[in-house]
Amino acid sequence: GFPSNVNGNCCDEKSQRKYQHPGQHVSLLPDFFCLFAKLFFLPVDYFLIFTFILMFIDFRILANLEVVKNYMNSFDLSNHQTIFNLSIIISQIISNVPATIFMSEFSKDYQALAYGVNLAGNGLLIGSMANIIALRFYPNSKIYIQFHKYSILFFIFIVFFINLCPL
Repeated sequence: GFPSNVNGNCCDEKSQRKYQHPGQHVSLLPDFFCLFAKLFFLPVDYFLIFTFILMFIDFRILANLEVVKNYMNSFDLSNHQTIFNLSIIISQIISNVPATIFMSEFSKDYQALAYGVNLAGNGLLIGSMANIIALRFYPNSKIYIQFHKYSILFFIFIVFFINLCPL
């Protein structure tokens, strides 16, 4: 059995001093956390995180509204090219991440959807969440004009070319 002393305790005083409970250092976690809270929380863009969370909720709800379903079902959603073009158009209005979420409620043609929302990131600034995030860091607001000078021309060329030579 287990060693016991005269009082029925499982260990003597000397061995109790040597034994350390594995969880005894857990109490240090809040102290460590408080010391490094600035490192954990300051560089995080909570607005951006909140925006992404809302996108996943809102655009699924929006896609399930009867008026939206009726409108979307007026298109030939079984057509690869239609999904591709709708993905591009919707991405230019609501950005490619929410457009992907929205369109996935109407089509399982993930190849056309992926190509469309990917290409759409080259159009308007709103076309890609990555564009929005990256250009938020740029100190000069004139970057938006410069960005669109190139992105819109490239976008028009690529959309035109791909529609001439369907996927």
